[in-house]
Amino acid sequence: MRVNEEPAGMTGETLAAYAVVVLDYNGPRWGQGAESALEEFVRRGNGLVVVHGASWAFNGLPVLGDNHVQTGIKEPAWPEYRRMIGGIWSLDPPPTGHAPRHDFTVKIVDREHPAAKGVPESFTINDELYHNMRMQPDAHVLATAFDESTGKDEPILWIVAYGQGRVFHTTLGHDVKAMSTPGFVASFTRGAEWAAGVVR
Repeated sequence: MRVNEEPAGMTGETLAAYAVVVLDYNGPRWGQGAESALEEFVRRGNGLVVVHGASWAFNGLPVLGDNHVQTGIKEPAWPEYRRMIGGIWSLDPPPTGHAPRHDFTVKIVDREHPAAKGVPESFTINDELYHNMRMQPDAHVLATAFDESTGKDEPILWIVAYGQGRVFHTTLGHDVKAMSTPGFVASFTRGAEWAAGVVR
């Protein structure tokens, strides 16, 4: 395992030793070389796990700094990232957002998919419940949660086939407390194993 806090210098060679990248990032763009390296890494049959705040990244929204503080810097969107991760934040009406952090129930809606097998049928978590995500048509939703502010079941976990690769996306995981919830641990672990090609 390797933690990279400065992915701007990433290359195909950097990624060659790994089967999956876990991305919990919402800072500045990386540059064409690093971005193309990640696209190719996944497209050629590897995995990507997208966590919580990485749903915000690279979509033409203000760049976030430490503690998710807006920096006032806006950069052009990375369109291929949107296709790759299956769902993003948008400020266009109705804007993506979340109510104040609270307890809510996550329900697995596709229990047969390998990325969800073994995960409890439902679990409660104290986290931010994202709503009005802009979903790509090929995103396959694995779990939802009912949001009282929208009156809808909102997508929480989903997967995307990107080339020969596998992408698992969780909107959960705002902080260590949320990530320590047994339901998060179970769903993240299973999703990461599937993205890495360990379970099929």
